[in-house]
Amino acid sequence: YTSSSFADEGTAPHLLASTALEAGNDAAHYKGYGIVFAKFDGDDRSQCMWEDFAQPPMVITSRYEVNAEMALAVQDYLDYVRGVQAATGATLMVEQRLSIESITGEPDAHGTSDVVLLAPRELIIVDLKYGRGVAVEADENPQMQIYALAAYNEFSLAQDFDTVRMVIHQPRL
Repeated sequence: YTSSSFADEGTAPHLLASTALEAGNDAAHYKGYGIVFAKFDGDDRSQCMWEDFAQPPMVITSRYEVNAEMALAVQDYLDYVRGVQAATGATLMVEQRLSIESITGEPDAHGTSDVVLLAPRELIIVDLKYGRGVAVEADENPQMQIYALAAYNEFSLAQDFDTVRMVIHQPRL
């Protein structure tokens, strides 16, 4: 996987959002922290991580700082997710890896949903889109539909759902 600067700029806030959700912090707590993309020599795959965790022999390929703009946009997303969780009494799952093999037909295919909320009788999928300028259409969005179906397949055995809610949160538009 070879990344682009646009993809990296979208991935860095996801690390901030997932870290803040899991730790119970606000995004501003991480202002000034560095998020890097690093890879091992000879490996084309970049890994997104907090700068403190990038150690040799990893090579940093790009760096983003959690600045006021990123913190504000991610906080908007955090507030939304936490508000839905509080209002519904849902169980929060962050960066939930989901099997999509039965949907795509690809052996061992997986996707990662930013947030899955298991509320009484409702399954809620929330996706953060950090890009600016180009809206991601929510209506009949294939990625959201795949993640919702994968989450439904995984969790409907343990819980009954009357509703599946799919949310694309785009705080910078």
